[in-house]
Amino acid sequence: MKEKNLCPHCGGETAYSARHDALFCPRCDVWLESTCADPACELCAHRPEKPSQANREE
Repeated sequence: MKEKNLCPHCGGETAYSARHDALFCPRCDVWLESTCADPACELCAHRPEKPSQANREE
């Protein structure tokens, strides 16, 4: 059985953005993982400030 990831802020269930390779909390509308240091990274370079601003066509 896969263990659920919980948001450290609200305790709600997290979601995963394959487009940005990062966990986020839909309830808090925050990314739970920081971007990498590579300015040319295709996954991080164009990640919006909030997950709700991301194109959800994943």
